[in-house]
Amino acid sequence: MKIFGSILMIFFAYNLALACSCKSSTEEDKINAVKNASIIFSGKVISIVPTKNYQNRVKFHILKSWKGLETNEIVVTTASESSACGVNFTVGETRMIYSFSNPPSTSSCSMMLVDGKLVREILGEGKSFEDLPAPQTETKETEGFFAWLWRNITSIFS
Repeated sequence: MKIFGSILMIFFAYNLALACSCKSSTEEDKINAVKNASIIFSGKVISIVPTKNYQNRVKFHILKSWKGLETNEIVVTTASESSACGVNFTVGETRMIYSFSNPPSTSSCSMMLVDGKLVREILGEGKSFEDLPAPQTETKETEGFFAWLWRNITSIFS
C-alpha cells in the first residue's frame, strides 16, 4: 500500500510541477500583444492531430486574417495537456488566435490576451477568406506505445 501511495504522490507532484500558470493580462498587455503578434486570425478548427512530443497540431480554415497570413489554412501547435498551458480546441469551433512564433503556436496564456474588439480597433476589419473552400483535414500521426501510455496516465491527473 505504501508503494501505491508513493506512486500517486509522484504523479500528483509531477502535475503540480508542470501546472500552467499565466499572469493576469492588463489592457496594455493586450495592446502590445496585437502589435507584437506575427499572426492574428480567426478560423474554424478542421482537425486536431496529436503528435509524438505531447503537442497537438490544430489545422484551421482561416475565415479572416489581420496579420501574417495570405492563405486560407494554417496549422498551429499547442501543448496537448492544459497543465502544460495547452489550449483545448474542438473540431468545428471558431477561435481568434494570436501567434508570436514561427512555426505558429499558441497557449492558454496567449489566449488570455485575445481581444477581437481591440484587434478591429487597431488593425481594421482584416482580410476575409470565407469564400475559399475549406482545406483538407490532416491524418493522425502515429505515436509510440510509451508516449501514448504516458499521455494517458498524465491526463488522468490534469
